[in-house]
Amino acid sequence: MDQSETRRLRAGRRHHLWVMLRSVLGTILFLALLVGGSLFGLLALTGKTLRLPVWMVDNIEVRLNAQLDDAATIDLGTIEVLVDQDWLPRLAMTDIRVMNPAGATLLSLPEARVVFSGVAFAKGALRPSSLR
Repeated sequence: MDQSETRRLRAGRRHHLWVMLRSVLGTILFLALLVGGSLFGLLALTGKTLRLPVWMVDNIEVRLNAQLDDAATIDLGTIEVLVDQDWLPRLAMTDIRVMNPAGATLLSLPEARVVFSGVAFAKGALRPSSLR
């Protein structure tokens, strides 16, 4: 076997691996979208809330605080997701605190509810339409 045949065989194997990897990733993405869509529909039909796990709330806090550039710190208690019968996602957050860099509380809210715009949601964007 000469070098050109060896290269051709290696290129064929790489191509086969790439095709297989794309197929596996596509299947995983499809299943994730299917489960997410089913969960969204189930929440809408039952009217039940889904409480986000603590690690997810912590991740959201980290991202929000990174956006504030140490000007303030946000502390969130719980976040619950609800999809109404009109298919609009809503968030209910509890124990929200905004603190200055010294740690003093600037704002404390026992509860806040956010309703997202249906038009923006249909276009794939999350834009709040009301905050209570």
